Amino acid sequence: MPNFLVETKIEHKISGVILGVVVLLAGIVIYSGWRLSVSRLDNLVSKEQPSDKGDEAKQMMVAEIIKSGDIGQCVKVQGLFINGIDYEAVCRSNIARNQAVKNLDPASCDQIDNALFSKDECKFGVTLSKALQTSDVSLCATLSEAERPKCQLGYWSEQAVAKNDIKLCANVAEASDQTKCQDQYYVKRLMVEPFAVDCGKLSETMRFYCQNYQTVMRSGKNCDDVSEIRLQAACRDYRAKK
Repeated sequence: MPNFLVETKIEHKISGVILGVVVLLAGIVIYSGWRLSVSRLDNLVSKEQPSDKGDEAKQMMVAEIIKSGDIGQCVKVQGLFINGIDYEAVCRSNIARNQAVKNLDPASCDQIDNALFSKDECKFGVTLSKALQTSDVSLCATLSEAERPKCQLGYWSEQAVAKNDIKLCANVAEASDQTKCQDQYYVKRLMVEPFAVDCGKLSETMRFYCQNYQTVMRSGKNCDDVSEIRLQAACRDYRAKK
């Protein structure tokens, strides 16, 4: 594990439910959840005290090139390997990722080193963002077979919430994904209006969370008693406004 990691952060927004994807390109650490929106490179993250000041300076130089956005400058660190990590690839992959996000250009994802981060995941995030901004779900068809259904689910979930029309979930191809879309819609409603949702309309798993949430909200119990983390946060927000 290198002393400094170049961090790129992607977040996806689907129906008000949070999904964070944090990619430490030099360490390849990824965690994910439900919401998809994309943001640019944040900063250089220090995980421990550097043992080699020379390596630290080189890593800082890579970070500065990434900030410049000039992918041609990555050649300056050609052949730079620190702890087995190819920092030219880190440089190119970060800049390509940032350009893809900034320009809503999935083709830029092709310049990413797949060993650092999935090109398909990059294309998925950028394509979904573009589809939502242009209201064009047909863009999802340009993705790989594996990513296409997730893009369509994300699109129609967001549209159902934005237009307050759960019937839009019927546009999702798979029945199981239609259920997920409907759950996202109702969870969003719950977060805004705790008692406006009939929990019986949710899937079995989400029905439990819905009932638990409404019980806590009615009883005045501590929000820590809410089992689902998003609804727990919604509980605190709702009471803070009262």
